Amino acid sequence: MPYPEQIFCEIERLHPRVGGGFRGVVKPFEFKGYHVPAGWMALDSILETHPIPTIYLEPERFDPDCFSPQGQEHKQRPFSLMGFGAGPRICVGIAFAKMEMKIVAAHLLRGYQWELVPNQSLDSVQVPPVAPKMGCAFIYQQL
Repeated sequence: MPYPEQIFCEIERLHPRVGGGFRGVVKPFEFKGYHVPAGWMALDSILETHPIPTIYLEPERFDPDCFSPQGQEHKQRPFSLMGFGAGPRICVGIAFAKMEMKIVAAHLLRGYQWELVPNQSLDSVQVPPVAPKMGCAFIYQQL
């Protein structure tokens, strides 16, 4: 199921469940002319990383094809898709979560026709996890 994988990666990029995470600085470094000493806490911001236009050509547009074998925009730079974390702290359950999403989506899309309830706000709240501010309601009809 490669295309659903692309869709879920694009959803992860545009709507990550968390905004980022804190990490302890182990070795001092310079960032944009600022000295960051060891021992400080640094925030890795997923919300700021995912829409970078030098990585994703049209960062505001929903485009699952950027994750196609031809696209591979997220592989240009390490840590450019971090919805499940990255590096040694990547989510241990990432493969299970992605398989579960595919199975649930296949069941929901196969048996029902879905549409959003009219006039609802899909504005999001970023903390603690990203979610619609007023919830999200659907009307569904069994096929």
